[in-house]
Amino acid sequence: MTLLRFARKQPVWVLAALAGFLLIRSCFAHTAVDPAATDILRRWVIAEVESYHLARTDLDLAGKGALLRDAATIRFAAVNARGTADDMVFRIEIDEHPALPPAMPRVRYVQMRYRMLLGWETAPRQSSALSYFLALFLL
Repeated sequence: MTLLRFARKQPVWVLAALAGFLLIRSCFAHTAVDPAATDILRRWVIAEVESYHLARTDLDLAGKGALLRDAATIRFAAVNARGTADDMVFRIEIDEHPALPPAMPRVRYVQMRYRMLLGWETAPRQSSALSYFLALFLL
């Protein structure tokens, strides 16, 4: 009789343990963003904007110069990170700015790695929203 009761309660315990594991995992998967990583990401976005404006042929040199000067003031509304230092996925929300290209998305997902001896990678890789959300479970 007690074996039958245990067999009925076992799925409840398994589900409770799984829910607890996912809750703890989601608490630790949101990582505080290192200011050095934010600086690298900001310089990367600024470099993309500058290369867009340098390639434009519809502007004169004074217009390009003004946009390039303005591009240096691009800021982020929010930067969030998930994952481990070995493979961190960042979600970047870029503030509205007049120098941004019209087709550039305001929310970007990128991946970077951190190495103890070398620090953060200097060339972030494009990522997706799916990999950002799956980073909760891949720690």
